Order: sequence, then structure tokens, then C-alpha cells
Amino acid sequence: MPRHFLTEQIVHNLTCPPTREHFEVFDAQLRGLYVDALKSGRLMYRVRYRERNRYRVVTLGDARLLTLDEARQQARTVQRCVMQGGDPKLAMVQSWHEDMALSDFREGNFFQ
Repeated sequence: MPRHFLTEQIVHNLTCPPTREHFEVFDAQLRGLYVDALKSGRLMYRVRYRERNRYRVVTLGDARLLTLDEARQQARTVQRCVMQGGDPKLAMVQSWHEDMALSDFREGNFFQ
């Protein structure tokens, strides 16, 4: 697993080798954060962490939509949640549900 001091330029120029399904490049600045270059051409920011002696992964988002600084900030939030004994995946889902109330869907305000 290569480790680099990631920059926006490195991230956006990253491609998956043709012989692999995906290629992970870890950030040397923030442990656990990496860019996953998929064979399809997508670039995803992800965070790997350990929970109960098993590796878990949280996908932060598309690297073409998130900046590296935003990904690092979100990765720190995930790591804080893990350190406090929480489940970052559950916390992300709950946050998403709080932001988007079911009434917004019923009233047709979702796309406004």
C-alpha cells in the first residue's frame, strides 16, 4: 500500500493500473485516510479504522467533488467517533436523516 503526502494534483492524476480492480494510496499526513482509484475511473476518499480487532471502512465521497482538506476534516471526525467508542457509519446515517426530514419528501421540498 503506497503512502504519499497527498496533494490535490496527485489525487486527480491518480489512475488504477489496468491489471487491478482498484488501487489504494494512503495519506502520509493523516493515518487511515486514503484515495481508492477504481478500475471504472472513479476516485473515492475512504477512511480505514479498527473496531473490535477488525478493519472497517467508511467512504467519505467522490474525490472529484470533495477537496483533500474536506476529506481530511471528515476523516478526523470519523477517527474521533471511533476513539469515543462510537460507530461512525451509524453516526453518518443519523446525521443524514436529521438533515433530510421525511416531511420534506412528502411536501415535495426535497429538490429545493
